[in-house]
Order: sequence, then structure tokens, then C-alpha cells
Amino acid sequence: MPQQPNPRPVSGRAAGNPSAVTADAGTGDIIQPTPATRSEDLGDLIADAISDGDLQAALSYYEPAAILAVGGAAPAVGLDAIRRILTRAVEAKTAYEVHPQRSLIIGEIALLAGRWSRYGARPDGTPTAEAGSVSCIARRGPDRAWRVAAQNLTPDAYDVSPRTPRDAHSTPAQRLGTQPP
Repeated sequence: MPQQPNPRPVSGRAAGNPSAVTADAGTGDIIQPTPATRSEDLGDLIADAISDGDLQAALSYYEPAAILAVGGAAPAVGLDAIRRILTRAVEAKTAYEVHPQRSLIIGEIALLAGRWSRYGARPDGTPTAEAGSVSCIARRGPDRAWRVAAQNLTPDAYDVSPRTPRDAHSTPAQRLGTQPP
């Protein structure tokens, strides 16, 4: 009997993550995002998918009727509305990071809280960065994978773009003091 090929991680940042993006190493099958087996992995997996320009992977981590609220805008309800928001994030070609701070799990429900940051460049090449807080309710499905049921992203009221040459080589989280240098 032929031996089944093992899935292999293909995303650079997710390679050390047990919930990394995988492909079937021997068959050439389309790369599929690996399900979030731990609720606290959801933020990193979504951030990695958006940073990598993979809208479908990012959407796979949301329930079909999920709610996404960003700043003071009206919440997006359902995958079609969430797709419109995440499409803009992917098209911005910025890098996203999530820094989990709290995870409360009871049964099949999790409350997650943390910080997020994004950084990139404006069309004129000027560096830009933004950061804020994130809270999320996740639910474990029948397939044992965690998905976002509701998520709230609140940008900070100030710009954390690099201001000095030293800042240009640090992450927004380091400039905000949420991550060591």
C-alpha cells in the first residue's frame, strides 16, 4: 500500500505554529489553511493570511454568520460583508501582527483579547503603522476547529508610524510598549 504524504507547513511565519497552512506534499493539491486547533491561534492565523494576501484563508477562520466590528463603523454581519472589509485589508498590502493577552475558555466558547498592529507604506513610500485592541468570541465547531463568531477591532486614537530612524527598525508593538525591543 502506498504511503500517504505528510502535510507540510508552507507559510513562513506560521511554520512554527501547530496550526500552520498546509499542502499535500505529494499530490499538488491546493494549499488549504489548517484549522485552528487552539482558540488562541485564531488571531495569528487571520493576521498571517491577510499579510500573505490570502483572503480565502482569512475568511475560513470566521463562522458563516460571524460579526466583525472595526472602529466606529457599522458591524459587518456574515461572510459577504466580512469579505468586503478583509478585501480592503488584503489590498492594502500591509503586514499584520496580533499579540494575544487573554484567553478565557469554557467548553466550546472562548473569549479572546489582545492587541493588533499593522504596518506598511503609503503609496508615496512613507512608512505607516496603526495599532489597537481586539476582542473576539470564538466557537469550536463539530470539526473541532475554532472560528470567530464575533470580533471587535478598535484602533488606537493615535498614529504609531515611525518617527525616528530607530523607530523605522522596530515594530508598532515595540513603539507602543507592548513588545520588548
